Amino acid sequence: MTLHPIVYDKFETNFTSYGYGVIKNTIFPGPRVFEKLNGEYSLSFYLPANDEMMQYLQEENIIKYRDQLFIIRNVEEERTEANELIAYVGCEHIFFELLSEYIE
Repeated sequence: MTLHPIVYDKFETNFTSYGYGVIKNTIFPGPRVFEKLNGEYSLSFYLPANDEMMQYLQEENIIKYRDQLFIIRNVEEERTEANELIAYVGCEHIFFELLSEYIE
C-alpha cells in the first residue's frame, strides 16, 4: 500500500512503478479520501505551489493512493493567510471514468 500519492501519465497502463514520482510534501492534513456508498469517491490534497511535482499535476493524469487509482480533475492555486501560494488538487476515482465507456 502506498503511503504517499504517486503521479502517473494519463496514458499509463502499468502502475507498479513510481511513475513520474512520489508526492511527499502534502500540506496538513495530507491526502484525504472521501467515499460515499453509491456515490462520491474522491481524493484531495494541498501542496506548496513551488513543489517539484507540480509540473506533473495536470488534469487527466493519474494518482495512485492506497492502492487505488484516481484521475486528476482540477488543480487550483490559492493563497494562504500567510500569503503563501499553495495548490489544491482534486481527483475522482478511476471507476467513474470507466462508467462512461460503452462497449458493444
